[in-house]
Amino acid sequence: MTDTATTRGFAASQPARHRLTQELVSCGALHSPEWISAFEETPREVFTPRFWRRLEGGEEKLYEPQDADFLDTVYTDDSLVTRWDPNGQGISSSTMPSLMALMLEKFPVRSGDRALEVGTGTGYNLALLCHRLGADNVTSIDIDPELTATARERLADLGYQPTIVTGDGRSELPGTSAYNGILATCAVRRIPTEWLRGTAPGAPIVVNIGAGVACLRRTADGGAEGTFLEEAYGFMDARSSPDEPAESPLGYVDLVRSTGGNRSVIPLPLGIGDPHDFMRQVLFGHPQEVHLNEPDVFALQLTDENGHRTYCLAHPASRSWARMTLENEAVTVQQDGPLANLASDRIQRLAEWDRAGRPAPGAYRLRVDSDGLHTLSRGDGDARREWVLPR
Repeated sequence: MTDTATTRGFAASQPARHRLTQELVSCGALHSPEWISAFEETPREVFTPRFWRRLEGGEEKLYEPQDADFLDTVYTDDSLVTRWDPNGQGISSSTMPSLMALMLEKFPVRSGDRALEVGTGTGYNLALLCHRLGADNVTSIDIDPELTATARERLADLGYQPTIVTGDGRSELPGTSAYNGILATCAVRRIPTEWLRGTAPGAPIVVNIGAGVACLRRTADGGAEGTFLEEAYGFMDARSSPDEPAESPLGYVDLVRSTGGNRSVIPLPLGIGDPHDFMRQVLFGHPQEVHLNEPDVFALQLTDENGHRTYCLAHPASRSWARMTLENEAVTVQQDGPLANLASDRIQRLAEWDRAGRPAPGAYRLRVDSDGLHTLSRGDGDARREWVLPR
């Protein structure tokens, strides 16, 4: 490894950096020499001087530089949370390096290309982009002025001075020229039309949408089309303001415990196997047709002192809710609100996904028209399924 402005002064972390990089190569997440070099030569500890990591029991443990295992933990293949909102929800983190590597490998930019990162966060992913493309060719935007200011300082310490802007990257793109690619480190519910207008034909757009990471290409007609990474992944949602708290299903416990509503009984679909496993998938499974058709529906499971489980859905915007319990070979539903089919629509979609073999996100394609209409599909021929998504 060469002694660069990036690595100089960080010799202590070089063995750990090398170890993590080799792990990413061995697991197949990383293979391009340019990105291998970026991971080898970019010190992650600069961007995570203080962070929390979730332990096996669910506890969030704080790590600081004086801890004996600090560097070893920095260079684990884990997401490291660096900021929390007042409700205890994470709002900034350094993403799991293997996922970063997979996304960067699906971001086929070349030296001299202009790239936009949406979601500056800690600045670590931005540093990798600067290493690959040169800081003059990289722009990053984040809604939080504290995050952009801190990232600017940390990147300057490594000799990088990319353009870093404070703003909402879903509705305003910095600069006037089209970008050769957009990579987002936050989740969006729909691909913003600003991204389509702000990229050149053929430009990659890589972003978490639904339960997967979409790897799209800007098409000549002003839309975008592509596939997803194979496995399910999720990022923190993009926020409209720095003070906006992260949304959590736990915030809607009172809503799903509402009294009244209408009671109905839905027979369990045939051939689903374990009913409790099916109901867990109803809430927490990863079918893209659910996540992208119902982006504003939250799911949570309530368990009483006797271990009895209630499966719940909430749509905060309409104040619709549904409570589902298993009884014999049926689901008893209590629900209320304008979305009268909240439970039945979810169960129907899950049953179809289950019959199809529970396809992972990589089995799907996404097409976005120039006016923002999204179409999700999977399969070919007679097995093809297509959903025109609500806007």
